[in-house]
Amino acid sequence: MLENWREIYAKWERKVTSEGRREEKARAIVTVLKARGFEVTKTQRKTIGECTSLTQLQAWLQAAVTTPDVDSLFRVSSTRRRVVTT
Repeated sequence: MLENWREIYAKWERKVTSEGRREEKARAIVTVLKARGFEVTKTQRKTIGECTSLTQLQAWLQAAVTTPDVDSLFRVSSTRRRVVTT
């Protein structure tokens, strides 16, 4: 029975740690954009905050440093790490 609790705790700990990383990356993205003088709308904050992919958040964070505007940020693909044209 103790092993089950250890497994449950380990799974919970991984989930909490992952959620914390996502939240921190989302905050960092908004911070970089604001520091660059961009207004981040409520909708854009929601898009960033609801993203569950650490890979995508990392791609956005890297792109936030050089993006010409906030809307362009959302065209950055996590797999290609470049702006995706539509």
